[in-house]
Amino acid sequence: MRLVLLLLSLCCLASCITELLKEETPLDRSFFPTGLSQSPDGQYLFVPSSNFSLRFNHGAMLSIDLAKVDSDLAQGQTELDASIIKSAIKMPSFSTQPLMLNGDSLLVCLRAQSKLISIPFMNGDLFSRAQEIALAFPPYYLESYLKKDGGTVVFAAGLDSDSISIIDAPSLNIRESVSLGSLVVEESATGKKKNSGKLRIRGIKISSQPAPLPPLLFVGCEFFPADSLHAINARSSRLVWMPIKEDGSLDLSQMKQVEFLKKPMGREIHGFDFWTADQEVFVLLHRPDSLVRFNFKDEVLMGVNATCEYPIDIKVSDKLVYVACFAEAVTAYDRFSLAEQHLNRHFGRGPIKLLFDNRPNIDRLYVSYFGDSSIGIFTPQLEPIGRLFKALPENMDGVI
Repeated sequence: MRLVLLLLSLCCLASCITELLKEETPLDRSFFPTGLSQSPDGQYLFVPSSNFSLRFNHGAMLSIDLAKVDSDLAQGQTELDASIIKSAIKMPSFSTQPLMLNGDSLLVCLRAQSKLISIPFMNGDLFSRAQEIALAFPPYYLESYLKKDGGTVVFAAGLDSDSISIIDAPSLNIRESVSLGSLVVEESATGKKKNSGKLRIRGIKISSQPAPLPPLLFVGCEFFPADSLHAINARSSRLVWMPIKEDGSLDLSQMKQVEFLKKPMGREIHGFDFWTADQEVFVLLHRPDSLVRFNFKDEVLMGVNATCEYPIDIKVSDKLVYVACFAEAVTAYDRFSLAEQHLNRHFGRGPIKLLFDNRPNIDRLYVSYFGDSSIGIFTPQLEPIGRLFKALPENMDGVI
């Protein structure tokens, strides 16, 4: 036993020494940004530096002052520097997309540690007194839901996991974790239905408006519930959803599912988004790279081959569908015909996350470029407006 304790102590010491020998984490720019989030008042943009290459001893979270960004852009500057940073703190490496929580904190996934970390902020200032929550799986997807009583719950899911954890906010106590795999029903070639036990989550979303479903797809299920949590399966064209109860828990007894593509054969789903007003879901497929639109109201299925490789993130507006392809391009498709409308190629390496500016009368799209550690700013037509931080020639070998 003493030998085991000695070995563990030596391992911890080696880890500490290794961390000390690495470069100090820079707080004046982003490095391998993995996400984007904006404060509810629209004044600040939050960018996690994942430190994916482990070049530095920590990752970081940056708070960007968008008023300063507006001012610099108005003066003709196009490559903005550290002066736009309002606040920055160190945090563990391998962080992913931050979730805005109650307007006063950020909830961030730490995949390597199977944890969530809550970072308080006020007026754009980030505070290091973070709270951590341990999960049973490496978290990757987060969605928040505002209950009728004013409380908030957070749904957390892992990449390719079949489990969802329900977390109360602001206490950040884990209420329960549910496994969906045994509830997913697949139909065999003979028409027999069975529980497959297979679900690899590649995204979760909350819908908050009723969306009628065609009765032919689900006998006895003609509507999405008004408030539902949706999950999409990586290896089949299957969307599952569950009503959210008033207390924020999931009604698994009413879990529904629909398969909008038959026999996808080798396709792998990488993400999805809704346009709830017209009861549409847009799905990104890989191998072959393509974009699919399914309109539940009119039972219309439409697909198009993507004009860029490795689609990884998607955002839907009233007229356009924006797709980030990790192989260096962002494309905008017509929401109705899926015809390509705009293409921006080679502005940066490895576009990984998209975000619409939430301020009224500001038509901007932000794109985090994982490969060169910068943030691109574009018009809705994908014309470049500027860049946050100078692009760096980081090594992308083996990332895709």
